[in-house]
Amino acid sequence: MKKTNNIWVLAPVLGTIIFVMVYIIATFFYPGGSQVDKNSIGFSWINNYWCNLLNENAINGQHNPAKPIAMAGMLVLCLTLTFFWFLFPRYINIGKFAKRTIQISGTLSLFATL
Repeated sequence: MKKTNNIWVLAPVLGTIIFVMVYIIATFFYPGGSQVDKNSIGFSWINNYWCNLLNENAINGQHNPAKPIAMAGMLVLCLTLTFFWFLFPRYINIGKFAKRTIQISGTLSLFATL
C-alpha cells in the first residue's frame, strides 16, 4: 500500500459528510406520509425510506419540496463515490487491468444511477 500525504484521499469522506448533511436537511422539507400512515406529517426516520425524499409527490399526495434538495444530495453522493472508485485502485496492490476495470465500472455505474 502506498503512503501518501495527498489531501484528495479525504475527498470521499468529506463528500459523504456533505451528502448526509444535505439529506438531513431534505427531511425537514418533506411534507409527510409514510407506508405506515399516509396522513402523517413530516419525514419519519422509522417509517419513511430515503427514496421517499426523491419522489415528485409525497406519500400524502402533496407536492414534495424536498426532492430538489435530495437530488442535490444524490449528486454529491454519486460524485463522491466516483471519486472514491477512481482513487481506491491506486492504493491497493492489483494489476493494471483490474485497476482500470474498477475505475471505469465504478464511475459508469454511478453515472447510470443519476
